[in-house]
Amino acid sequence: NVEVPPDLPDGTPAMFMKYVIDTPSGALRVYSVHPFSPRHAMFDGKDSGSNIEHREAQIAAAIAAARNDVPPFIIAGDTNLPPLSSIARRHFAGLRDAWEEVGFGLGYTFPAKRPWMRIDRVFTDKSDQVRFIDVKVGRLGRSDHLPLVVTFEMAPQR
Repeated sequence: NVEVPPDLPDGTPAMFMKYVIDTPSGALRVYSVHPFSPRHAMFDGKDSGSNIEHREAQIAAAIAAARNDVPPFIIAGDTNLPPLSSIARRHFAGLRDAWEEVGFGLGYTFPAKRPWMRIDRVFTDKSDQVRFIDVKVGRLGRSDHLPLVVTFEMAPQR
């Protein structure tokens, strides 16, 4: 089951998708996120303040949708927000970060050829319904990001 959210109230694309995956433990809601890149403001001549506002609204909408949904959920993707970002600190607060729980090292995924940022992230809620087991940065492929490979398990749903 795939759900495409409507545009945000100002007409900005939401830039996330919701997938409902049936598993032996029950349904898992996966929110795939990819808010606007800050590069748009730098290289496309767009207003940087507007870019920041849109990016924050996009990530806020995805997280609100996940938090207002039936648990368990995973939020995953290119967040375009490193851990020290004020937007990340505001909106990811109260979520569990796979890399922070079970990762080792820096977890840099971008840019792929010489990574120095951790902007590809995987989160879940504070419940014990999803348990992160392992997370690794994958090998270089065709993307300008390295993949984040996360192993997790779900508790059976009642």
